[in-house]
Amino acid sequence: MIVDSEHCVTATVRDASGGPVPDIDVPFSVTGANSAAGSDVTDAGGEAAFCYTGLFPGRDAIAAFADTNGDGDQDGGEPGDTASKLWTLP
Repeated sequence: MIVDSEHCVTATVRDASGGPVPDIDVPFSVTGANSAAGSDVTDAGGEAAFCYTGLFPGRDAIAAFADTNGDGDQDGGEPGDTASKLWTLP
């Protein structure tokens, strides 16, 4: 991705049967070359989205989790995942 552009990620929350789970807060955090944070609530399809702009070249780590108890911290049993994004100069 080119520096100074927007990157969006989507997290999907599903129950043990694979069905979508609506109305769950999903905090996102970005560390690495860039830093950002935010959250979104899952829609009827269990999806939450987060967008940020990469201002510096390098690799970012993006983390998200399903905050099922709404306390803002990832507790045992709250699923999460990570992704990475590489930002380059134009």
